[in-house]
Amino acid sequence: MNAHYSIIIPAYNHLDLTIQCFNSIVRNSNVGPLEIILVNDGSTDGTREWSKSLERKFNLSVIDHQQRIGFTKSCLEGMKQARGDYIVLLNNDTLVTPNWLLRLENSLFEARRRYKNPNFHLVGPVSNNVPGFQQIKIDMPIEKVDDYGEKYYNLNKNKIKPVLFLSGFCLMFTRKLYKRVGDLDERFSPGGYEDRDFCLRARLEGFLACISQDTFIYHHGHKTIDEFPELDRGLANRWKYFEKWKDDKPKKLVAMYYVQDTTYLKQSLESINEAVDEIVILDSTHQAKSIADNFPKVVICQDAKLAEKQPMPKLLNLLKSRKPDWLLMIGKDEKIVENFTRKYAEKLMNPIIPDIMAYESSKFLTWNDCFIPKPLPTLLMLRVVPGLAETFLMPEDAIKPCPLRIQWRTNEPKAGMFPWKENSIALVTIMKNEAKNLDSFLEHTYLAFDETILLDTGSADNSKKIAQKWGAKVYDFKWKNHYGVARNVAMNFANTEWIQQLDIDEKIEEISKVYEMINSGKDAFLFTIVDLHPGGGVAFPESIRLFRNLKEVSYSGIVHETVTESLFRIKGLQVDRATTKIVHYGRLKPDAEAKKKYYQELAMEQMKKDENDPLPYFHLALMERDNKHIEEALNYLQKAAARGWNKPNIRLEFANTHLLAAKVLYETLKDIDSGHPYYNEIMKKIEILGGLIKS
Repeated sequence: MNAHYSIIIPAYNHLDLTIQCFNSIVRNSNVGPLEIILVNDGSTDGTREWSKSLERKFNLSVIDHQQRIGFTKSCLEGMKQARGDYIVLLNNDTLVTPNWLLRLENSLFEARRRYKNPNFHLVGPVSNNVPGFQQIKIDMPIEKVDDYGEKYYNLNKNKIKPVLFLSGFCLMFTRKLYKRVGDLDERFSPGGYEDRDFCLRARLEGFLACISQDTFIYHHGHKTIDEFPELDRGLANRWKYFEKWKDDKPKKLVAMYYVQDTTYLKQSLESINEAVDEIVILDSTHQAKSIADNFPKVVICQDAKLAEKQPMPKLLNLLKSRKPDWLLMIGKDEKIVENFTRKYAEKLMNPIIPDIMAYESSKFLTWNDCFIPKPLPTLLMLRVVPGLAETFLMPEDAIKPCPLRIQWRTNEPKAGMFPWKENSIALVTIMKNEAKNLDSFLEHTYLAFDETILLDTGSADNSKKIAQKWGAKVYDFKWKNHYGVARNVAMNFANTEWIQQLDIDEKIEEISKVYEMINSGKDAFLFTIVDLHPGGGVAFPESIRLFRNLKEVSYSGIVHETVTESLFRIKGLQVDRATTKIVHYGRLKPDAEAKKKYYQELAMEQMKKDENDPLPYFHLALMERDNKHIEEALNYLQKAAARGWNKPNIRLEFANTHLLAAKVLYETLKDIDSGHPYYNEIMKKIEILGGLIKS
């Protein structure tokens, strides 16, 4: 009898985790029929003997390797042997929760019902240790995982999220999909990017994926792959994946219009004419043809009923005969105002990252040369893939923001309008020996800025080559033991109206928010930095990282350099809080302690050069506080204040340092014995301290 579910578990050592995983499956998979296929990938810790002993007791099949062949090939072997209607790839360092299989399957049915589309055939759960939208934060002991899974299901029942990518740590797909898409690609062996490649191939075959947001699976994470550092947790295959899907063949871009008013149609067509190959118009005014005749790229101008209720399906059907690779979606009263050239369009249609299926731009309501500085995010370009006309569903993780702006014309002025300004933006940073981190940084920021500038201060690795592969502009600079000087040199290479400063070990939470900020009428933005510490700690310093590229703006400080001083000298300049955060991972890097020591040395050097400069005292205070040296931190803050550092941030840091002292005292006192003579008085103090720390 064929199984309904086939669960494939590749295992290389870590028998203790494999047993826990297996027991959780037996305990929480009260559905049938199902089969479990354990692929023992050359384990040497007793996995072979344990698995053989269970073959007869359970519906367990064992594929035994004498030597390790890797995750990708092990999954592939299990898939070929699987008989189930649904195939599940499951890491051996997971713990499944009650009814997990049924809940994953039900999420596929729910997605098909909700989106009226039968093509949902891949699904994955949420987890504590997984990339992308599947990641959730948890706070529970591992012994309570089943209870947590039930609680999570009851809170999130039937919630789903369409996505392009699902992690292979726990991935369910149908046999129908497997027959069409085929096996995992062996070129990614021993592991990394085979799941991303599989999901992309499925999408290009017309299948859709979703997250089962009511199904939680616990994942220890990286238990096997960390034993092979050369795999870089799978990221070593990044460029192998990019190269596989590289396609520089000419692409066809077709613009589509549904016209109900021709007032601004001519201006709109002029703004896109150079970039597109063809233009298709569905016209409900019966007047567009006289305008379209002046644009040879208009290949279809078809009359339509006035106020067509659902023009999109009709437009997409019209487009099928033109066989476009990408669609440009623009309204008859919209105009792309940036330099939308053919060269730029080709760059968007041939991205390095093959997962990009759409581009999002910012749309502004405008009248004459004025606009409302509140952009509406809008899909501008769509990649034509199977099933697009039927579903018109574009998952969030397939959409990339780009800096193009659209003017959305109105016939009358509105309150709150400002004069229109050019607002190009450059990402500017400095680097040295960042080859390990640079790909992730540039993938995150790819195509989001008008230009990316990296000042290299003496890399001995292949950082410069990596940056150039991503299209960044790289300039050399001889390091002078002064971060402020280097930042100023880097900034001088920018030819844009705005500068976004971001370090290689940082990430902007929502890049699209940057476009809102630079069009808000303000001049600079103060970001909260989510500063991650080893062991789960986190701090929240603040820094101005986005500002107008003005000649008066410059960095000061040998270390912990800022533009704050120069900005405050500019009369009338307006600084606002950023509407997104920057996450800093630098303290989690192996060289974090060495870098901190170097920063301290630079601050001491600056102090010797000018003992009246408050900045080095201020930055040494923050470093001492990081080391929980409270008294030393307060001492340096007082010295900074005595030297004229009276900006609001020093008062904030005084407060933060005293609160940390309170927290240390709180931790010291809370376990005091009830027999202590000062017990009652201490309890009162703890209540006060607890309230302060909580607030």
